[in-house]
Amino acid sequence: MVIKTSSLVDPSTGKPLQYQVLDREIAGPTLTGMRPVLSGHPAQGLDPGRLASILRQAEQGDATAYFELAEEIEEKDAHYAGVLGVRKRSVTQLEITVEAAGDDAASQAHADLIRDYLDRDELEGELFDILDAIGKAISYTELIWERSVTPWMPKLKTRDPRFFEFDQVDGETPLLKGGTDGNAGLPEPLPPYKFIVHRHAFKTGQTVRGGLARVMAWPYLFKNFALKDWVIFAEIYGIPMRVGKYDASATEEERRTLLRAVASIGNDAAGIIPRSMEIEFVNAMASGNAEVFQNLCEYLDMQISKAVLGQTGSTDATTGGFGSSGAVHNDVRQDIQRADAKALAATLNRDLVRPMVFLNFGEPAKGKYPRIKIGQAETFSLENFEMIERFAKGGGRVEESVVADKMGLPDAPEPTEGKEVRFWGAPKETPPAGQDGTPGSAEDGTGATRPPKSPLSGLKRPLSVEGSPTALAAGDAEAKDAIDGLVEATESEWTEVMAPMLDEVFDLVDGAASIEDIRTGLIGALEKMDAGKMTDLLARAGYSARLAGEADLDIRGDGPPSSSEAVGQTT
Repeated sequence: MVIKTSSLVDPSTGKPLQYQVLDREIAGPTLTGMRPVLSGHPAQGLDPGRLASILRQAEQGDATAYFELAEEIEEKDAHYAGVLGVRKRSVTQLEITVEAAGDDAASQAHADLIRDYLDRDELEGELFDILDAIGKAISYTELIWERSVTPWMPKLKTRDPRFFEFDQVDGETPLLKGGTDGNAGLPEPLPPYKFIVHRHAFKTGQTVRGGLARVMAWPYLFKNFALKDWVIFAEIYGIPMRVGKYDASATEEERRTLLRAVASIGNDAAGIIPRSMEIEFVNAMASGNAEVFQNLCEYLDMQISKAVLGQTGSTDATTGGFGSSGAVHNDVRQDIQRADAKALAATLNRDLVRPMVFLNFGEPAKGKYPRIKIGQAETFSLENFEMIERFAKGGGRVEESVVADKMGLPDAPEPTEGKEVRFWGAPKETPPAGQDGTPGSAEDGTGATRPPKSPLSGLKRPLSVEGSPTALAAGDAEAKDAIDGLVEATESEWTEVMAPMLDEVFDLVDGAASIEDIRTGLIGALEKMDAGKMTDLLARAGYSARLAGEADLDIRGDGPPSSSEAVGQTT
C-alpha cells in the first residue's frame, strides 16, 4: 500500500510525516499475516541446549522465541513476576510534573497541553505497559491520534514486541513486520510520531541482549529442574516399597493386574489381586534430604531479587533481613527507581511530548519543548522552599513558573512577562521615590540616583494612628466594646511612646548590609532604648481598665475615661 506523505517532516529525524496513518491502527495483529495473535510456548520441554539456541537466535535477528519465553517466565515464576511487578509499579506511582520550556505564553500553553493529557486515570496502566521493556529490553506502544477535534490527542495501545524486528544491518533500528497493511510483506520502518519505543537495557550492548528476561532464563531453567525433583521426592517420601509376587504359572493378564494393583495401592490404599498372588510392603527408610531442593530454590530466588531490585532485604526472608541493613537496601532500590523514572521520562519526552506539541502548535520558536519529569517533585523539600524564601526576602527575583513547576503545582496561575515570586518582607510594588524605606532608587535634589541602603530597607514602618491594625472602621463604631474603646483612646499615646524606640531599629535595618550587621546592632540598640515611658503607659492603662471594670462603667461611647477620670468616678 502506498502512503502519501506530507511536506512537513519530523524535526528530530527529518522523515516526512504520514498523516494518513496517524489516526488508524497499523501494528495490530493479523489472522493470516506476519503478526499472529497466537503465541508459541518455548518453555515446554526447555533444556540448556534449547535455551542457548533461543538466546542465540535473538542475537541474530529472530527474537520471536525469546519474547515468547520472556512472557512464559513471567507467567510461571511467581518470584520473578512479583519482584518485576514491584519494580514497575514503584515507578508508575511516582509524581509526574511538566516543566515549561520558558515563561512566554506559547511555552506555557505547550506545557498546559501536556498536563491536561497526563491527567487521566488510564495513565498509570499505560506506563506499566511501557515499562514492560524492563523485562524484555524493549516495548512498543502505538499512538492512534484523534484528528476530528482539536487539540489532537493520542490514544495509547500496547503492541506485542513479536510484531517487530530489528534491522539486519545495525541490529538496533526497529521495523514493523508485514508493513503497515499487515500482509506478508517486507518489514517497514516505523512512521514518525506513531510509536513510543522504550528501550531499557540492564547492561551496555545490543538492545535485545539487555532485557532482564535474558538473565532470568537460566535461574528459571535450573529452578524448574529443582522443583521437579522436589515434587517427585515429596510424592514418594514416606511411602513404603510395594513388591508384588506371582506364581510362575500366572498369565500375562494376571501379571498386568498385579502391576496395576502395586502401582495404585500406595496412593489409593486399596486394590484387588488374585488369591494366588501377594503384595509385600517393605519398610525401607527413604534416603536423601528435601532441604537440598529448598536451599537451591531459595538461592535462585535471591539471585533473581538481586538482578531485578538490586538487593534481597525487601523480598527474601533472611536473618537480619530488612531490619539490620534495611537502609542500605532501600537506598539501592531507590537508586534503581530513580534510574527507571529518568529513562521513562526521556522516552516520553521524545516520543510523546514532542509529537503532541509539534502536531498541535508546530515547531516551537526556540526549538525547546516542555519536559516531563517523574519523581522530581518529591525532591523539592521544605528546606528548598525556605532557601528560595530567604533569597526573595534578600531582594532576589524568582520566577513564579519555575517555583510552581518545582513544587508540582500545575494549577498555578499563568505568570505574565517579568512577573516574580514575592514573599513576605519583599515589597509588592515600588513606593514613590523619596519615601523612607523605599527599596528602589530615587533622585535627590542634585539629580543623582540614590541606591537603596540595603536589601531590607523596603520594610514599611507601621506605626501611625491612621491605618493601624487596631484602628476601627467608621462602620464598626456600633460594634466597639470596652476594650476597643480603651485601645482607641490610648493609641496616640502608644504611637508617641513606641515610635522613637522602633525608629532606632528601622534606622539600623536601613543602614545594615547583612543580617549579621542587624544582629550585632540590635544588642546595642536594645541597651540604648528607654522603656520607662512604655512601662508607665502600660501601668496606667491596666489601672484604668481595672477601675472601670470594678465601677461597671460604660466606656463604649466617646471612649474610656482617662486614669484620673476613672479614679474620680470610682471614688
